[in-house]
Amino acid sequence: MAYLMESASEGTRLKAKTDRQSVDEELSLAGLRTGMRALDAGCASGAVSVAMADQVGPSGRVVGLELSRERVREAKRDGESRSHLKFTQGSIDRLPFANGSFDFSLCRLVLEYIKNPQPFVDELVRVTKPGGRVALIDVDGYGAFHHPLEGPRKAAIDVVQKLLAGAGFDAYIGRKLFSLLRRAGLSDIDVHVRPYHLIAGAATEAQLSNWRYKLDTLGPSARKAIGPAWDEHAAAMIDHLKDPDTLTYSSLFVVSGVRA
Repeated sequence: MAYLMESASEGTRLKAKTDRQSVDEELSLAGLRTGMRALDAGCASGAVSVAMADQVGPSGRVVGLELSRERVREAKRDGESRSHLKFTQGSIDRLPFANGSFDFSLCRLVLEYIKNPQPFVDELVRVTKPGGRVALIDVDGYGAFHHPLEGPRKAAIDVVQKLLAGAGFDAYIGRKLFSLLRRAGLSDIDVHVRPYHLIAGAATEAQLSNWRYKLDTLGPSARKAIGPAWDEHAAAMIDHLKDPDTLTYSSLFVVSGVRA
């Protein structure tokens, strides 16, 4: 599993872009409740794990698992005041937990980077107790839906989509989450669809800064693939986001089910 956005400042960016109110709503929709033992698989900056710990309260327990040692160090620093929250380093393809360890297992904004996500979902099910909930939260249409598009701006969007797909990124994973849980044998599956990226009119400076970061991070691999033309495409993308006539959006799927 390759993480396309990795950089020295990625943890800070992820924490800054995590909207606490939205995350709290997502977790409630997914079925997280007070007193649960919960897993955040692929916790990155730990911001969502902190929200989970606040929702389950001191009578519950949350474990955040992350592959990046640097992210784990950052997460421990930010979450150290909560005694019922623990962070550990490890991979979600082989979760270091016994069968049925958790009441609630979450994987949020991770499966989009995985070419074959079913085994990862099966691992989440394995560590969830019978009657517990497995929740998948991921984006659909990431970087794909824009209007109006023509000329250089359309070419820029097409190039970005091809580069992401070529790197193994699934921009449409959200619509597949229901099927993944069905194949894993879960029942009582709930599906909720919410807005994720939504820019109507010219993007704010904070939004532009986030997009510039993404384009800059993709830059080295993009130039290797298509040469210096990448810089023109990146500039066209930013021009598009600055346009007051622009609408840019993607959806977020919140899907959860019960382990038999």
